[in-house]
Amino acid sequence: MSAMCNCIVLLSDNHTITQSRASTIKMAKAKLKEKSNYNKGFTLVETLVTMLVFTLVIEAAVAILVSAIRLQKYNLAYFKIVDQTSYALEYMGRQVRMAQRDSSGGCIASNSRFEIKQIPAPADLGITGLMFIDSKGVCKGFFLNLSTNRINEYDFSRGQKILEITPDDIEISSLNFELLGQSGMDLIQPRVAISMKVRGKNPGVQPTANIQTTISARNLDF
Repeated sequence: MSAMCNCIVLLSDNHTITQSRASTIKMAKAKLKEKSNYNKGFTLVETLVTMLVFTLVIEAAVAILVSAIRLQKYNLAYFKIVDQTSYALEYMGRQVRMAQRDSSGGCIASNSRFEIKQIPAPADLGITGLMFIDSKGVCKGFFLNLSTNRINEYDFSRGQKILEITPDDIEISSLNFELLGQSGMDLIQPRVAISMKVRGKNPGVQPTANIQTTISARNLDF
């Protein structure tokens, strides 16, 4: 009987020890889980560094976007002034290409096809320009009006009227003509080299362009 009692007490003690160990292991696991959950978060330094990097990336992206928009605006304004200037050059080219020799000397020097001279009255502004006789025998000229910075056409057939051939939203700061092959004995076809400096007048965006072209007379110079 005594032996049986000792066995029961021993079993009871073993069961108590087993429960104590199980409880200790459970508590240890709970602490490990709590520590693991705590380590999943960010520290204050890590958060500040992340925010700084994010801010730098956003600022760089915004700077690139603003630069691209400015470049696009500049390119659009540049192509606009080139397009408008091309129209003026095409208009002058059609007139100059069909110029005739002035056999009487009533418009320019006798037997000349072109001449750079002062624009006559009523456009007597003390400004020189390119004078010639067009295909219809009319005395004409092109010059830069310094008061408006626009290219003007002198037309004797319209009561010596002055016509503006460039729009108001571009500014011609310089207009130069160079004559080549004016002598009938040099065996060189007469031609006119035209060069100009153009600037846009749009607020904030004012691109500039240097444009040059050479126009040859269509009629053979014999």
